Amino acid sequence: MLGECYMRLKPYEWIQSLSNYQSIGVEGRRLMVNSKIEAATEINLSSGENLSEFNFNLLIFDDEPSKINNKPLERGFGLLVYYPSQAARDAYGAQDAFVGGWFCIRPKDYDELWNQIRQGGYADCWISLEVGPVVSRDYDWLWDVAKQRALFITTFTIDFKRLAAAEKQVDERRVRRKY
Repeated sequence: MLGECYMRLKPYEWIQSLSNYQSIGVEGRRLMVNSKIEAATEINLSSGENLSEFNFNLLIFDDEPSKINNKPLERGFGLLVYYPSQAARDAYGAQDAFVGGWFCIRPKDYDELWNQIRQGGYADCWISLEVGPVVSRDYDWLWDVAKQRALFITTFTIDFKRLAAAEKQVDERRVRRKY
């Protein structure tokens, strides 16, 4: 049975950049996040590879998905794409398998995300995505990369964990008064 499942990613690197490539119509801010999938995620690949060994490289845009994809998506607002490993050839070295992709968020949310990353100072971060279609099996999910290299992203949550500021310690020593 086809369905959608959640995956939770753990960013290890955020990249913020400004660009202006007028010749191809790309300009403005860009956010990219490199991450790994959390081990508790129960998604298997039909290729037999282990998703926990993959890097996930995602671009986050403040635009409409149809502008990024050059046509409307069947559903959702982004794509996750499986890229199999490539053997070395000519001037190019070998490439490990990875998952790449992109998703779009509202400009107001993009501004807030940009500021959260720029501010830094967070103790941890997670990205949760709902993706599909995947095949539901008893207690896990199967991404059939032979039939469908791309999954649609239909929901996202990006959480930043910040530690509470340490309360100022109060000096409880009693002051002696002289009468």
